[in-house]
Amino acid sequence: IDMQMRITTGGVLKGYKSNLMKSFIASNNARIKVLTQRNFNSYAENPAAATQAFQLRYSFWRTDSQLTASRHAARAANTASQA
Repeated sequence: IDMQMRITTGGVLKGYKSNLMKSFIASNNARIKVLTQRNFNSYAENPAAATQAFQLRYSFWRTDSQLTASRHAARAANTASQA
């Protein structure tokens, strides 16, 4: 069986544009990772690391809230003792 394949300009350009877009997306994702210094950009990329990062941020937020509350209480105590 003799099969001939027809290669058209439109088909070549479509394949070229598709591959160019894939390369652009991969390059852009790599650039974003470098600029943001993140190991992932969405929860779906690495659920374990995303969960750990969330726990660390939550722990930091709670510690910072406690520190702020303690500073306010110390300031109020100092103000009351000076009056």
